[in-house]
Amino acid sequence: MVRLFIGVMIPEKILPKILDIQEKLGKFLPNAKFVEPENLHISLLFIGDVSEDQLPFIKEKLDSVCNNYSSLDVLVDRISLIPNENFTRVIALNIVSGDLELLRYDISKTIHGSSYPSHITLCRLKHDESNDVKSASNSRFDQIKFGIDRIFLMESFLQKTGAVYKTLHASFLKRL
Repeated sequence: MVRLFIGVMIPEKILPKILDIQEKLGKFLPNAKFVEPENLHISLLFIGDVSEDQLPFIKEKLDSVCNNYSSLDVLVDRISLIPNENFTRVIALNIVSGDLELLRYDISKTIHGSSYPSHITLCRLKHDESNDVKSASNSRFDQIKFGIDRIFLMESFLQKTGAVYKTLHASFLKRL
């Protein structure tokens, strides 16, 4: 069995901007569990545990969906509190891109799994830090824009120190 998800890895040139946002949030949320730099990604679909013999089928379906899309731009525009402001367990960056949401929907419809609006998870909260969360959610940053030209099928290994990801397949979007 392999534990899978489909996502977009953060480009190297964008990573310092996101790490800077995490650092600013850390001042308000000292007890938060921040996502490691190498694990920052936009999650499109969590597939979960599947048998290894299903991998060729999943890769083929992902390629098929991605072949219908051109490379696209996304905008990171604000902090999101998940599930909501009154009970926050995840602090994330909101992603704005109608094209990415359509792609996420098509991937979800074709491959099946758990899918939520696109975001970049920055940290997870272990307990109620409501006052700190409100301060953190007011943190301001310059909008971040970057392009996406491929979607990744990733394997996730859960370990005591956190998740470790391994790229299994890249599906390329058509270039404009």
